Amino acid sequence: MVKNLRRVSYSLIGFLGLLGVNLTVSALPTTSTCPTDTEKLSQLLLQDLPSYANRVLHRSKKTDLGSFVQTYVIVSGQGETQPLPLRQSPSQYQAIFSEVKPQVFFTTFERQYSNNKLVRFHNYNWLFLVPTEKGWRLVMSLSQLASLEPTQPNDPPLPPIDTTNGVIGQAVQLWLRDCEAGVLKTGANLEK
Repeated sequence: MVKNLRRVSYSLIGFLGLLGVNLTVSALPTTSTCPTDTEKLSQLLLQDLPSYANRVLHRSKKTDLGSFVQTYVIVSGQGETQPLPLRQSPSQYQAIFSEVKPQVFFTTFERQYSNNKLVRFHNYNWLFLVPTEKGWRLVMSLSQLASLEPTQPNDPPLPPIDTTNGVIGQAVQLWLRDCEAGVLKTGANLEK
């Protein structure tokens, strides 16, 4: 069996060589290809985030066309990387993290089309990132969804929700994976 596999692989390589296919194998980068600076990382991330989020949205669409709602992330705003203190003392709440992690705050403008109606959203996002030996990782993503129309002028904003496994969280994780692999189209702009 091993002989047959070897013969087939050699035949396939020879056939591809006849066709003029040039096979080059390159190793994956062993060190991070993402910027180490949080400012530069967030700038590049937010530049690509709408397209990554729209891919996540497209892949997660249900096949039930009766309740078909099209949602698109149009643009993400400029990021703010000044971290907020995570614990104020005294506090009745236990801290989520023992130390301040790199944080990125940004907004997204989204559109939703349903029943021939257009609804616009302005959402607020808060990312917690951590640098590791293998590059940046998303620890947590929180989003505060925009209220559609406040019924009273002094209505409180909606509380933030954990969106680590939501559209924004998944989009950030995919982008960080691609950044570490060095396959971003903006890869030429990745300066450490």
